[in-house]
Amino acid sequence: MSQKAEADSGSVARGPETRVTRLGPRMVPLDNLLPHPLNSNVMSPDLQAKLRAHIKWTGRYPFLVVRPPPDEPGKYQVLDGHHRVAVLRDLGHTEARCDVWQVDDREAKLLLATLNRLQGQDQPLRRAELVHELLGES
Repeated sequence: MSQKAEADSGSVARGPETRVTRLGPRMVPLDNLLPHPLNSNVMSPDLQAKLRAHIKWTGRYPFLVVRPPPDEPGKYQVLDGHHRVAVLRDLGHTEARCDVWQVDDREAKLLLATLNRLQGQDQPLRRAELVHELLGES
C-alpha cells in the first residue's frame, strides 16, 4: 500500500511490527476516560494553574490521545492528556475532545512514554517578540 493510501485509511506504520490505527476525533464523556495506570507524568501546581486559566479563558486545548482498552467496552484509556482531564472536570465540563487511536498494550506504553515527554522551551528573545506583537494588537 502506498504511503498516501495508508495515511488516508487511518493506519499509520510505526515500525516493522507495530501499527496505529487512528479512529478519529470525537467527544468522549469524562466519566468514560480512564487514566493509564503507568502514567508517570506530573505537572507542577503553577503549570496546572496556567493550564486551567487557559482552558477557562479560551475553551481550547489540544485533543487528548486515548485508546479503547481491550477489557472495558465503551471506555477510553488516556495516553496523553491526564492533566487536561483533571482541569476539565474541575471546570465542570462533562466531555472532552479526544483523538482515538487503536493500539495494543505495547504501543500504548510507548506512546505514554513519549507523548508525555514532548515539550519545548522558549527562546527568550522570540518570546519577547511574540508578546510585543500580541500587545500591539490590542
